[in-house]
Formats: sequence, C-alpha cells, structure tokens
Amino acid sequence: SKRFMTDILRGRIGFQGVAVTDDLAMNGVAGLSYAEVCLKAMEAGNDLLESSRSMELDDAAWLRMLAEYRSSP
Repeated sequence: SKRFMTDILRGRIGFQGVAVTDDLAMNGVAGLSYAEVCLKAMEAGNDLLESSRSMELDDAAWLRMLAEYRSSP
C-alpha cells in the first residue's frame, strides 16, 4: 500500500533502499486485473515488481506501466 511504502517505510522510517514486491502473479489481490495490480504496486512506491509470468510487449500490464512511466514528470 502507498501508506506503508511511501508514508511509513520511506517517510517515517527513512528507508532509502530498493523496495521489491513479492510475485504479483500469485493472485494476492482479488478483483483487479494483473495490469491494475502492477500499476497499484508502482503507485505505492515499489521500485521493482516481481512476476513469475513473462509479459510480451503488447501485454496490457506492460502497456499500462509504460504509459504511466511516460506520463510521469
């Protein structure tokens, strides 16, 4: 969550290292597409997203994350 990753871990505790998710393809989040799970993990402040599934260049998750990256300052 953004509250934990950004507010607590980085803000209050002062962690400056690399934050890595667990495997996002394990279906740990119900009701969201894989692309939405990846995007939420990025928005929360994770630096590296782990996945046991390979994404093709036309995969919805990859395209969503690429669009988000390109639109950020």
